[in-house]
Amino acid sequence: MAPLKFKVKELIDATKNFNHENKLGKGGFGTVYKGILRNREIAVKRVSKKVTSQVKQEFISEVTTIGNLHHKNLVKLIGWAHEGQEYLLVYEYMPNGSLDKLIFDDSDVYAFGILVLEVCCGRRPGGQLDQDGGYASSILNWVWELRGIGRLIDAADCRLKGDFVEEEMGCVLILGLACCHPDPFKRPTMKNVIQVLGREVAAPELPLERPGFMWPPVGLSSEGAGFSLVGSQVNSFTEITGR
Repeated sequence: MAPLKFKVKELIDATKNFNHENKLGKGGFGTVYKGILRNREIAVKRVSKKVTSQVKQEFISEVTTIGNLHHKNLVKLIGWAHEGQEYLLVYEYMPNGSLDKLIFDDSDVYAFGILVLEVCCGRRPGGQLDQDGGYASSILNWVWELRGIGRLIDAADCRLKGDFVEEEMGCVLILGLACCHPDPFKRPTMKNVIQVLGREVAAPELPLERPGFMWPPVGLSSEGAGFSLVGSQVNSFTEITGR
């Protein structure tokens, strides 16, 4: 179901005119407020007052792309509203302070990448038994292996029976891999993710082989020497969801 269009006045009333007491958090794209709409708790993201053409495009991309993604681990975009300089996004409300982390925390790009791969491939993210009872590698290793032999599209969920645009599927799979880059400083920001999903920019460039894990990551200083693991060395370790 596509996101619903609300009237700005409805959301102003729901948040008590964006009352400071209802403020849940603030990020570069806007401020989030808790509200009550039609007897339902919601979270309203109010886009920054400095509305540029780029901000408008990001708003449209979030409504048209994120709004059509449905997954148990993804915050649901319920609807939107726009009048004049007001650009509002309405999400389902998640208690215990978890919503602001999901909306604002760029460190969770890795988890989003795993989610993207899970949705595209139709399989669980962790290592599991295959149909023959043998151990199958994690979804991340598996997709990298297919990319390395030029069969990236084979990672697409077989239940789709090929009913998708290969170029778009390839782009999203590459995006998922990029979000899971071993070096956190080389992962795209959530802003970049939105731009790729909205077809504003191309998918990130990646090598054919999965980059090696390095410590310390590029961008962090350390008195000791770093080390790296590449190729099969990486695959021999248990997959751990990183940040």
